[in-house]
Amino acid sequence: MNLINRNYRVMGFANVSNTGYGNADSYLGSSKGAGISVAKYKALVNAWANK
Repeated sequence: MNLINRNYRVMGFANVSNTGYGNADSYLGSSKGAGISVAKYKALVNAWANK
């Protein structure tokens, strides 16, 4: 299955380790909604990390 669809406007991916069953990955893509830019995401992560 192709994870990239040219119609997707927002995408997300997460990895969780030590679930008791091993690692778990999750992916979601949608052609609806509005996301944030990479620059905004980096700013949010940096603000969180610098608390």
